[in-house]
Amino acid sequence: MRIRPQGEQGESVFTPAFVQVRTQGYVLLVLPEQLQFSPLPTDGRHGELVSDKIGRIVQLLPETPYVAVGLNFNWQVDIDDADD
Repeated sequence: MRIRPQGEQGESVFTPAFVQVRTQGYVLLVLPEQLQFSPLPTDGRHGELVSDKIGRIVQLLPETPYVAVGLNFNWQVDIDDADD
């Protein structure tokens, strides 16, 4: 079972201190004490992405303890240069 679909390209960084996977739809950051999943504002499937990707991680790693879940919202505001 894969977290990132095969063939989906993105910039990734793998180090002993952290892992960051960037795809077209989200950014996944894994630190020793934290997992951060950020859907990108250009992808309208936020709920589906969170459920699918985080759900897969929980299924793959049931022995991994977690004590909290938080939601962060990112907002993108496009400014229209036209006079209204």
